[in-house]
Amino acid sequence: ARLPADDRRDLGELLHFPADTAGGRMTVDFIKVRATDTVEKVISRLRKKGPDPHYSSILFVTDTRGHFEGVMEIDKLLFTKPKTKIREISQPYPVKAFLLEDQESVARNAENAEVPIVPVVDEQDKLRGIITIEDIIDVIREEATEDIYRSGGVGEQTSLFESPARSAGRRFPWLFVNLGTAFIAASVIGFYQLTIESLVAITIFLPIVAGLGGNAGSQTVVMVVRSLALGGITAADAWRLLKRQLLTCLLLGLGAGAVVAVGAVIFSLPIIIAPLVFLALILNIIIGGVVGTLVPMVLRKFKLDPSLASSIFLTATTDTLGFLVLLTLAHLALRFFPELASITFKLF
Repeated sequence: ARLPADDRRDLGELLHFPADTAGGRMTVDFIKVRATDTVEKVISRLRKKGPDPHYSSILFVTDTRGHFEGVMEIDKLLFTKPKTKIREISQPYPVKAFLLEDQESVARNAENAEVPIVPVVDEQDKLRGIITIEDIIDVIREEATEDIYRSGGVGEQTSLFESPARSAGRRFPWLFVNLGTAFIAASVIGFYQLTIESLVAITIFLPIVAGLGGNAGSQTVVMVVRSLALGGITAADAWRLLKRQLLTCLLLGLGAGAVVAVGAVIFSLPIIIAPLVFLALILNIIIGGVVGTLVPMVLRKFKLDPSLASSIFLTATTDTLGFLVLLTLAHLALRFFPELASITFKLF
């Protein structure tokens, strides 16, 4: 069956634009009235047209050349004198989108303005279509899903039920990158092999220091990436945000370090272990907070997706520097107190 001429024209209009832009998301099924029309003329037109468009309760007002001016609710027509011009009873609209504007930006602006619909205009500010609340919700859901997949290094098209070979192919590249960063962290352990042999008890706390630093950084990454996506922060906020995160992570480090240090004493580990782990945890949690704050903002600055690569940089940094900090402190302790090398321990 052939599409009606109007539908073919509308479909052709939408196919001109990428699917993830305002032009690709918009519908051309709406009611447009001229600001110079009278109320009685608009009512007459609406009676002939019938309740076809999705948003027949809202009228979109343009000038005689099609430039967008504002909106009005259809029920105003019932309480206004017939000869009144539409311009006199219409009102400006707080948000609009351009044809090639990214759909995420459109959804964010609609959310911030708390509006159920977004008019779409071209470069000359001529009204070309509208994006409805249903499409706005779809965009928010799609972008949130995309961010979740990317933060885990998994492609958007990945499915739990796709073939194992294809799923592995999609996921392997990021695992390969993580493998490379793991080798860097392992090389730090290899460099301090003699230190580890002299103070074996320190190895118990390597995954703790690295893990807590990574977790603290991950919390920061999630908040920063989300705020960037919603437009809540910009590059201008970097220094102020960094100072707050430094203080927050210092407090987290003090708390976590104290708990782990007490644990070291309870399990009768060498007494020198407690202050070493305490300092290492504080430093690595601060490192995690700094990396979690700056990396997403730097990636956004260079037009890269913060949700895709932030976790990789974070894991590499907190693992490598966590090992480095703790083992360096242990190495210095052995230099100043060589008798520590003769201490043995038994955890259980």
